[in-house]
Amino acid sequence: MANKLDEEQTEEFKEAFMEHDKNNDGRINGKELQALMRYLGSIQSDAETMEMIRECGGADSIDLNGFLNWMGNRMSDNHNESDLITAFRAFDKDGNGQISIPELRFVLCTMGDKLDDEAVDAMLDQADPSGAGVVIYEPFIRNMFSQMK
Repeated sequence: MANKLDEEQTEEFKEAFMEHDKNNDGRINGKELQALMRYLGSIQSDAETMEMIRECGGADSIDLNGFLNWMGNRMSDNHNESDLITAFRAFDKDGNGQISIPELRFVLCTMGDKLDDEAVDAMLDQADPSGAGVVIYEPFIRNMFSQMK
């Protein structure tokens, strides 16, 4: 089943899945999956959600085993801190290790899969807890990765 997840991760994801399975049929649809992924800290577009369902072998919903396998694969991907830091540097106009909150908000709201204001506010609250108006991205990224371990 989810051999790439440890016991604690498996239990956490299982509980979250069951909580979002509103009709208790052992499957979650796209809307429930988006809510579940948001609960887990990942904001997905409709297209990303449908792709995830397809990757799990479903047509319009996924079961617990498919979800756990997908999460195990996702958590073992080769994404690393340096890749994300490099991506943030592209938005660091001054090269000082910081991105302004207004600039980050603009990017999140207008480029790629556009996020709604609520989702952006939640992300920015985590990125700038002191309210300084900037994200010092290297420590922020390192903190994100340490929480994932």
